[in-house]
Amino acid sequence: MTVRIVDVARHAGVAPSTVSHVLSGKRPISAETRRRVEASIATLGFHPHAGAQSIRRQSTNVVALVLPMRTDSPGWQQMRFVLGVLDAAREREMNLMLLTAEDGVAAIRDVVDRAMVDGVIVMEIELDDTRIPLLQEINRPSVLIGTPREPTDLVHVDFNFAAAGALCVEHLHDLGHRHIGYLGHSQPLYDRGVGYALRARSGALDAMAERGLPQTWTAVEPTPAGAARAIEEILAHDPALTALIIYNELAFLPILDRLVQLGRSIPGTFLSSRSGKTTGPSRARCRRRTSPSPPTS
Repeated sequence: MTVRIVDVARHAGVAPSTVSHVLSGKRPISAETRRRVEASIATLGFHPHAGAQSIRRQSTNVVALVLPMRTDSPGWQQMRFVLGVLDAAREREMNLMLLTAEDGVAAIRDVVDRAMVDGVIVMEIELDDTRIPLLQEINRPSVLIGTPREPTDLVHVDFNFAAAGALCVEHLHDLGHRHIGYLGHSQPLYDRGVGYALRARSGALDAMAERGLPQTWTAVEPTPAGAARAIEEILAHDPALTALIIYNELAFLPILDRLVQLGRSIPGTFLSSRSGKTTGPSRARCRRRTSPSPPTS
């Protein structure tokens, strides 16, 4: 049977409000009365309600993770971040609340106004993110996973996507390629101004321009049909392409499959370089990949 505050009060010979005051610590209670109440709590095995505990310490031990769930977002990549946040929360005996609304503004305001969370972590940061003004107003610590266009006083963590794109071009250029194409994310990510998509593309295209190379790129829908369209479009822009930078994990294998279908072997007539995430301001990696199917001559 669940032990209630009234049961503790009856056992200790005090009023239920006195037990509540002992739990919250908000009113002075004599040492003798506190001792009797605490002894009754231990004897009866009473467990205070989480709400009462949070009131006492003015903390919920809950962090909100704001992650818009869209059909064009790289979901499995996002889940790696979610699991990382979840592991860190568990290590600190905290819980995670996932907010998945597309803009997140109303959801953030709701959980903060209702004192449901101690802090907010926000993903999928856009260059002109509509959530940032609210985060600057609320009385909660906030962290951005991503970088907005203008500097703010909010803490943010990010990879150097521009460096990743530029180093991929540098790598391919050093191998002797002078016609390099960039295959990016689906168009809606660019339309929304998602930071990582825009910065990686800018880094690659700027590096091409610095070397006097044609700036050839196209967005890619992460489906076999979308990959086929993107390959046809980018080859129409520059039929002399000999290398590709692919920054779209979901479209990577469909792109390689389509190239093989067109008789473009990898490596061989084509070299594919996948733009990787960086771990600092000047680090990036480009990885040489081979086709999962046997190359064609």
